[in-house]
Order: sequence, then structure tokens, then C-alpha cells
Amino acid sequence: MRRSPVIVAMVLFLSSLALPGAAQDLDARRTAYDAGLKAMVEKNWPQAHRIFSELWAEQQTYDVAVSLGQAELHLERHREAAEHVDWGLRHLPPREKPGVVQGARDILDRAKQHVTVVRVTVEPEGAEITVDGKTVGSAPLGFDLYVEPGSHSISARAAGFEPADETFEARPGDGRVVTLRLRPASASTGPEYTPHATDMTPPPREPRPASSARPVVLWTGVAVTTIAVTAGIVFAINRSSANADAEDLRRRAEAELGQNPCANASTAPVCRELEEKLDDRNDAARLANISFGAGIVAGVATAVTWLAWPSKTTDSSAALRLFPVAQKDGSRLMLYGTF
Repeated sequence: MRRSPVIVAMVLFLSSLALPGAAQDLDARRTAYDAGLKAMVEKNWPQAHRIFSELWAEQQTYDVAVSLGQAELHLERHREAAEHVDWGLRHLPPREKPGVVQGARDILDRAKQHVTVVRVTVEPEGAEITVDGKTVGSAPLGFDLYVEPGSHSISARAAGFEPADETFEARPGDGRVVTLRLRPASASTGPEYTPHATDMTPPPREPRPASSARPVVLWTGVAVTTIAVTAGIVFAINRSSANADAEDLRRRAEAELGQNPCANASTAPVCRELEEKLDDRNDAARLANISFGAGIVAGVATAVTWLAWPSKTTDSSAALRLFPVAQKDGSRLMLYGTF
């Protein structure tokens, strides 16, 4: 059900009276607003437009913006209607009633059917944006623009940058995104900037000095070596501890069950504990060997890489790469590059 524009305007105005910063002469403003409502009831849209335009010039409030937009919509001034109602919606207080919000959106939707909605993105921020030579704000705008059907030009200007422009044909009910990226004036050596023309070819990579990468390789290798050796020491300690516990359990089993008590897969609890400790000892021994092996490989690889690293500037594709790998069945070294 379409809401009456008079009801929407009336609720908007009554809500705005409690807003901070209302006009000092509130009675005179209320009288003028009432006159605008009366003109709307009488469908005297030129009169309503004149009244609300004067109120808007005195003080910009969301209630006057939406009411002015209603009058402009009936006068077929669709661009102005969209701009004013959009402004009103962006400044509606959070406490406003949902019915008022929906009524304003309905008015904006009707106005949008006759204009093109333009969303503008400009780099860098702070650039001045103009539509058909008229300044509309600075980047980023934070709101949409509305233009009537026909040819239009959007421009962006900023100190120290080459200007950027885009011309397009607007159609009723259409939407458009305009992206303008300004080039620094000192770096502009080619043809004038063309919007949306993006060079997808990445710039050539600068050669990386070998001297800056060598310490990284060295400390990475040292870290890997240290971690591997430390892990080997921890597993060796665990192996010794598990072996000592196993010896204690073996002596206990012999005391309880005689010579070779667990040789025939005895199910005695002490034999099960002994078997678990022996498994722990074997696992720790295997992991200690792998860790020490990885530490030796990493240490040797670090030394070789450090000595073989090119002394001159080189591309990253020619740099030496080192990948020590520790696995369950041993340790390996992956090393490739240009020596």
C-alpha cells in the first residue's frame, strides 16, 4: 500500500522538532512547514516546492529534504528529488519509525526510475570530483550521484596529478560505476589517461642482492640444525629413561616369576609393562636417530649453501634453495639453484 506523501511529511516534521540544532524561531518554521503540507494536500506542488526550498535554504534537515523531494517528484524534477530524498535517508536518526523510513525509500525508488544512479570511485583520496563541470565533493564521496538521461562527463582533479575524465550516456533506471585513477603529473610520459584501462602486465622484478639473502639462509639453516639436534637430545634422554625403567621391570619380573619370566609371552602385568617400556625405548631411539641425522644434514647443507652462494647480484630464480626433510625412515636434503 502506497503511503500518503502528506502523512510521511507530517511524521517527518514532528520527529525533527526534537532534534538538536532546530531553528531558533521554531514557531515560524512550523508555520511554514504546515503551509507546505497544506499545499501538498491541495496538490499545489509548485507552492509546496517553493516553501520547502526556502526551509531547505534556511536549515538542512532530513524532514525538509524528504518533503522537498516529494514535491520535486510530482514536478518531474527527478534528479533533484532523488538527491534530496537520498540525503534525507542518509541523515535519518536511528530512532525514526520504520514506516517513515519505508515511505522515504518508496519516493526514492520512484525517482530512480527516471535517472541513472552513478557510483564514483577515485584514487587518490581528496581529489575533487565534478559532474558536467559542477563540483559535487571530494573522494571518497560516500554517496551515489544521480544524473538525468543524456550525455554526462565526470572528472577528478588533484594537485600534483594528471586529471582523469569519463564521458558516458545515461539512461532512465540505469546504474553505472565510474572508476578514475589519477597519475602523478611527474610520472606521466605516455598518452592521456583513459578510465578503466588497466595494465595487467606486472612490472619487472628488481634483482635482489645476494648479500641481503645470505644471512637469512645462514640463520635459517642454523635454526633448523639447532631444532633438529635439540630434538635428538630430548629423544635420547627419553630413550635412556625408558631403558632404565625397562631394566627395573625386568629385575622385578625375574624376582616375581623366575628366570626369563616374559620369554613365552606371559600375560603377567609386569610383563605387559615391560613390553610397553621396551616399545617406548625403541621409538625414542628411532626418533633420536632421525633428529640427529636431520641436524647433520641441515648443518652440512647450511655450510654448503653459505659457501656456494653467489657473491654478485642475482635474480631470485637463480638463488640457491635448501629444503632439509626429516622422515620416519631417515632424513633427506633437497637443494637446487645455480652455483
